[in-house]
Amino acid sequence: MPPRVVKIGGSILQAPEDFQTVYQWLQPFSSPHLLIISALGSTTRNLEQAARLAEQSNLTRALEILDRIFTFHTQLTVKLNLNAHLSSIHPTFDQYYQELQHLLTGVAITQELTSRTLDRILHYGEHLATHVFAAFLKSRGVSPQIVPATTLIATDQQHLAATVDLETTIRNVQQHLIPVLRQSSVVLTQGFIGESSTGEITTLGFEGSNITAAVLATALNAPTLWILTKVAGIRTADPDLVPDTRAVPQLSYQAAFFLATLGLKILHPRMIQLAEAAQTTIEILSPFHPERTRINATADSQFPILLCVPYERWIYEEQRAFRPIRCLLPDESSTIFKPDPQHSLVIVWGQSLPQVLPHLPPFHLSITHLYATTQPPLTAALIQRQSLVDFLIHLHQQLLKETVPLNAG
Repeated sequence: MPPRVVKIGGSILQAPEDFQTVYQWLQPFSSPHLLIISALGSTTRNLEQAARLAEQSNLTRALEILDRIFTFHTQLTVKLNLNAHLSSIHPTFDQYYQELQHLLTGVAITQELTSRTLDRILHYGEHLATHVFAAFLKSRGVSPQIVPATTLIATDQQHLAATVDLETTIRNVQQHLIPVLRQSSVVLTQGFIGESSTGEITTLGFEGSNITAAVLATALNAPTLWILTKVAGIRTADPDLVPDTRAVPQLSYQAAFFLATLGLKILHPRMIQLAEAAQTTIEILSPFHPERTRINATADSQFPILLCVPYERWIYEEQRAFRPIRCLLPDESSTIFKPDPQHSLVIVWGQSLPQVLPHLPPFHLSITHLYATTQPPLTAALIQRQSLVDFLIHLHQQLLKETVPLNAG
C-alpha cells in the first residue's frame, strides 16, 4: 500500500492547539505516513535576516535574532508539555545553535555571504521544526522515524534555487526511505532542502517544500498528495486582502500550472508538472476548515480567480531566488509589464477582457495597462498601489455575483 504523503506547512503550527488539530486530522495511522515538515512561522525569514546582518558586520544584532529563534522553539516545547522528551531535544538545539553561531561569526569576519553559506544557514529551520513535531508525536504515543531530506533529495549545485535530480532521488527513496516506511507507521523528513552531487546543502527556493512533497509523492507512487496550509484551499482572491473569498473546489493540472507560473501562492510549476506526469491528485486544505481544492487531470473550476502579484514577488531577484513573472500572456511583449514598485500586477483568471470590463470599479483610471487573452482566458492589469485593495474588493464582489459555483464533490 502506498504511504499517505502529507506536507505540513509551518504557518499552521503556531500554538499547542494547532499541533493537536493537525494530529487529529492525520489519524488514524493504520497505513504508513510520510510527513514533509516546513520551518515554523517566520523562522526562515529570520535566519536570512540574521545572515544579512552578519554580512554587514552587525554580529550582535544577528545573534539577537538567533536567540529569538531558539527561544521561540524552546518555549514551544514547553507549551506542548514535552518535558519527558526535552532531554533528546535540547542537546540537538544546542548543537544547532553552536553551528549557526559559528556560521554567522564567520560571515561577520569575512563580510561575505555566499549563496552556499546562506543555504547552510537557512536549512536549520526545517530541522528545528522536524524535531519539535517528532517530539510532539512521541508525546502522543506515536514513534516517528526521521529520514533527513539531504539523504533523499538529490539536486544540482545551484544554491538557493536548486533543481531536483529526480532519477537519483528516486533511487535514494528506494534505498533509504521505503525500508523505513515498511517498519514505521510515521516517517518525517524536511521540505525545502536537499543535497548536491558534491555533498553541499542546497535549498529549492520559493515554495520549495511543495516541490519536495511532489517529488517524494512521485517517487513513492502515491495516488494523492495532501498539502496542509493555513488557508482552506485555493481561494477566489487573497483572503489577506479581500473578504468573503470562496474556495475553488477543483482545478485541472493545466489551469494549476498556469496559475503557478503567474505567481499564485502555494503552487509551483514544477510541483504541478510532477503531479501531472505521475497522475497524482493534489489536495490543498487546512486542517481547521472543511473546504479544500483538488487538482487532477479532469476537474476544473467555473470560479474566476483574482491574483495580486506585488512588485516584490514580481521581479526576479536571483539572490533570493524569487520566480519572475514571465510574460505568459501569449502575444505580449516583455515591456508592457515592466516592474514598477508603485504598481501591482492584478490577473483575473478564467475571465477575458469583455467579461471583466463591465465589472471594473469606477476608479478604474488607476489602471495603467490592461491586457487579455482567450487561451488561457485571463485579463491582466497594472493597478496603482494606493487603489489596490479597494479595486480588488470591488472587482471580486462583482465577478462572483454572476458566477455559478461548483459543488465541492
